[in-house]
Amino acid sequence: MFYFELTDLFGGEANYNWVKHYGISAKTQLGALRKISKELGCSFKYDIRNYSWKSGQVILFLLDDPVEKCIEL
Repeated sequence: MFYFELTDLFGGEANYNWVKHYGISAKTQLGALRKISKELGCSFKYDIRNYSWKSGQVILFLLDDPVEKCIEL
């Protein structure tokens, strides 16, 4: 299971005006990213452990630890 945090950007930095947590069941990190990209209808570019939407509006963080309340895909 891979856990992601999705939030908005302001000035190129995570703004946390809103946050959504996702738990993705997949065999690999790439598989999890493909699932969440398909669900959200967008594609992300990779930057170390962060994924930013190519439009520059949101950022997706890969979390080390699970979160209690998350949307499971």
